[in-house]
Amino acid sequence: TKYENILTDLKKNETYLKEINARLKRESNEYLNNSLVEIEKKENIFREIVKKFYDNHGGSLKLKETENAKYLYDIKIEIPKDDSQGVNGVKIFCYDVLLYKLNKNLLNFMAHDGCLFSGMDPRQESIIFKIILELIKQNNDFQYFINLNQNTLNEIIDENNTIISSEDKKYLQNSIILELLDKNPENWLLGESFN
Repeated sequence: TKYENILTDLKKNETYLKEINARLKRESNEYLNNSLVEIEKKENIFREIVKKFYDNHGGSLKLKETENAKYLYDIKIEIPKDDSQGVNGVKIFCYDVLLYKLNKNLLNFMAHDGCLFSGMDPRQESIIFKIILELIKQNNDFQYFINLNQNTLNEIIDENNTIISSEDKKYLQNSIILELLDKNPENWLLGESFN
């Protein structure tokens, strides 16, 4: 009898959860249908950011109902040639810039790890900094934090780099807050070794 009561309760719970799931799916579909214009505006902003990297070939950003139960929606982001590591870094950067542009009052800064530049073409690295410098000029209180390897920085501020102006290269050099080296612990981030 106890087993049958537990089984009955489980079936009731399962039915209740299925009803909730069906309601959530219906509401999420309604939201997507009612938000098509707003979602398209966000995709257009994303495409404009991507076009700066790929000679006016924009990517796409789509909000789709999820196929699994982990989230209500999946964000599908595509950029032409996005099977390379460098292009995936550009994809992350473009999405982060989109989030900033949509939430300037909430997010007054952006931060990236230097691994964003792993496998990236020097031209794309320079375009990232060109976009960041434009954001800084447009929004005086905007801050961008990144840790870079010296070779990446050298490529960006190289005198033969025509993507970034010499004035902006000087601005970047003057914006270096901390230089870290791997030789001695005093040149590491926290200034000592933690074994």
